[in-house]
Amino acid sequence: MNLFFNLDLLFNGINIVAITILGFLVFINDRSNKINKAFGAFSLTAIFYAVINYFSYNITNEILILWLLRLVLFSSVLYSFVLFHFIYIFSNSGKILPRIYKYILIPATIGVAIMTLSPLAFPRLSAIAPIGQVTNPERGPGMAIFGAAVMFFVFGSIFILLKKVTRTKEAERRQF
Repeated sequence: MNLFFNLDLLFNGINIVAITILGFLVFINDRSNKINKAFGAFSLTAIFYAVINYFSYNITNEILILWLLRLVLFSSVLYSFVLFHFIYIFSNSGKILPRIYKYILIPATIGVAIMTLSPLAFPRLSAIAPIGQVTNPERGPGMAIFGAAVMFFVFGSIFILLKKVTRTKEAERRQF
């Protein structure tokens, strides 16, 4: 085991522990609050992403690497959606989600996430990288859909957050 492997594992472990503690503390503070639930879900998806991503470049089995890389994409879709959801309901916990959110956005997210687990995202590996380096798989046509979905959620989150910040009154801004 080399120093990079040990440091990588150490920092990833610290990251996971910190996210777990923060997510747990926020969630148990008020379990019925939608924002706390969303933050708890955000913490869980961050942990899932960190664990899967770590193992994706520390395994040598071809089939396992391919599935772990697909799971990285899967968790990325969920992670970006939960970020979007958290920011969307932030400071509006009583807000009811619109129909387009429930009947189009959520099913589309689930569809894209499931698609990332198929050969449409990564059909096969061209070569396996040594442990500690990321294997570069062949990209399928589903990568465009994956990229569009993740960009929509990330940029949508930033847009919603900036819109909320600019619309807040001066008295509300001083709280932060």
